[in-house]
Amino acid sequence: MFCNICQKHSTRPVKAVVGKSVWVDVPCVNFVRQSLVRHVKTESHKTAVERETALSLSKKDGGIMQNFKNVVGAQKKAFLGYLKNMYFLMKREIPHTTNFIPLTEHTMEMGCEYLKDIQIGGNAKYTSMRIIQEMVAILGRQVQQEVFDEVRQANYFSLMLDETTDVSVKKQLTVYARYIKDKTPVTKFLQMIEMPDGKAETIYDRVTKFCNEIELNYKDKLVAIGSDGASVMLGKKGGVVALFKRDIPWLISNHCVAHRLALAVSQSANRITYLKNFKATLLQLWKFYSNSSVRMAGLEEIQKVLNDPHLRLVRAIDTRWLSHEAAVKALLLCLKSVYTSLDREASERHDCQAEGLLHFTTKYNFLATLCFLGDVLPPLTILSRVFQRTELDFACMKSHLQGTAAAIRCKLDACPGKLLKSIREKMDELIPIQDKLSAVTDKQEELFTKQIFYPLLAAILEQLEQRFPDSDFLEHFKVFDRSFWPEDCGSTIEYHGQKDIEALASHLPFTNKEDAVEEWKVFKPVAVLATNERSPYSLMLKLLDSSLARGYPNLHKIASVGLIIPVSTADCERGFSTLNRVKTDLRGSLLEKNLNNILAVTMEGKEAKDFDFHKACETWGSMKNRKIDVLK
Repeated sequence: MFCNICQKHSTRPVKAVVGKSVWVDVPCVNFVRQSLVRHVKTESHKTAVERETALSLSKKDGGIMQNFKNVVGAQKKAFLGYLKNMYFLMKREIPHTTNFIPLTEHTMEMGCEYLKDIQIGGNAKYTSMRIIQEMVAILGRQVQQEVFDEVRQANYFSLMLDETTDVSVKKQLTVYARYIKDKTPVTKFLQMIEMPDGKAETIYDRVTKFCNEIELNYKDKLVAIGSDGASVMLGKKGGVVALFKRDIPWLISNHCVAHRLALAVSQSANRITYLKNFKATLLQLWKFYSNSSVRMAGLEEIQKVLNDPHLRLVRAIDTRWLSHEAAVKALLLCLKSVYTSLDREASERHDCQAEGLLHFTTKYNFLATLCFLGDVLPPLTILSRVFQRTELDFACMKSHLQGTAAAIRCKLDACPGKLLKSIREKMDELIPIQDKLSAVTDKQEELFTKQIFYPLLAAILEQLEQRFPDSDFLEHFKVFDRSFWPEDCGSTIEYHGQKDIEALASHLPFTNKEDAVEEWKVFKPVAVLATNERSPYSLMLKLLDSSLARGYPNLHKIASVGLIIPVSTADCERGFSTLNRVKTDLRGSLLEKNLNNILAVTMEGKEAKDFDFHKACETWGSMKNRKIDVLK
């Protein structure tokens, strides 16, 4: 007997003599089964079997090179899966250091067996902390670079700056950029910069250093800076904007309109002595229920019995006075239940705090102020929400402000009788605690209108006029609002807005005043006849069109600047909210670079289906020599 496999591959025992090896050169004449078993166990036969297996595989799958490519392709596919898992955690603000390995193991158990192809040997699993941080850095930098490239390519850009203190008691400066992309103004997060202090010089140095690091030409392209209005930012002599103006004399600065509105309302309220006690009572009422599950459960039961809405009281934050609107609205909707609950807590449980709150809140002034604020705060809150929109521009901001001021002025000019009547009706609804309410007198109503009603409305109108003056340079952009244009297309419209265009073109060094005025004369009739759009935002967007940009180059530049001036810094506040969700007590030791990588993916990263993971994979593979090949 011969062994065909051993003969084919000429595998003989080590000590065998060529030409005399049994099973290969000489037939085996021992037909006992045990001799076959012994031959199968020999190393020479095992080697022959391995060579035969390799030969058959090479014929089946295209050879050794093809097998190698299959292995490399499987490893790259596995690492792409790793990157997708990491991106998911970063995008969803989930801690990556503690959740990446469990998520990867879970996806393997759910059927993604290809993820195991990245594991080489017993130790090389590519789940170490070093690899995890490398993936975070690569994904974050890829998102950041896309944003940085867009800002660098823009003709002009503006910055939004704001400060906060994070959970680890470190001062953070957030930097946003606003620029034109694809003929549309966009706002993007750039960086969260850790600050050693809050001095203007420090902020200026850190921002300019950051711009230089990402090769952002701020001296030629930066046209405006928006902030919350703090003196360190907008101080005329030593503020951040003043320091920037040493290099950029034409720089436009703006105090966030949402902050201005909040300050106008809060300072108006602070003028009214009673409103300070009113605010304190709202806060005490919220704490009374939020700090006790028993009281909250009792309030909810009473709401069910009285068929009141199932609502929780809302905390009124003093630093954001317009948040009182939600607190006032919630209390008005469930006032009957709250009174009944306080009465029960005071009588059955002898709670002194409940008795004091019931005594104060059942006074006429409290009920009247509650109804009054429920009528006044909603239009101001709506205006605040409008001011917090990212796409808000200066040209249309004024019209919203004027509309709100007109609504408040109507309340001031009108007789307060309608409001006083609604207060009486509200008191009549509170049947369960009628014995706690004192009878309403004419003198009480007169004092309320004299000490609270008229003073508050007048103070709000005064503050709005002071904080949004018509003399502001940015008012010149109102020239693009067609609602202010003359109706006819004759001589009246020919001269309309020329002074505004002259002021804007004179201020911006990259525009020519005379040419801009001539372009404006031609553009106005064209705009009237060519479009029905009356929105200043839409009109400025029209000027971004390439055909109009060639015909009206100076107006195109002015419109571009007007669209990217940061009217509001609400995006910075949203960034702070994201910061608080990402950097929690458990993640308080996040390094600045890791924090920025996570924030970049969270706020500016595309959805996973649109993200280029192959580019990130190639970047990781080219960083150093790897045991796995993910570049092919």
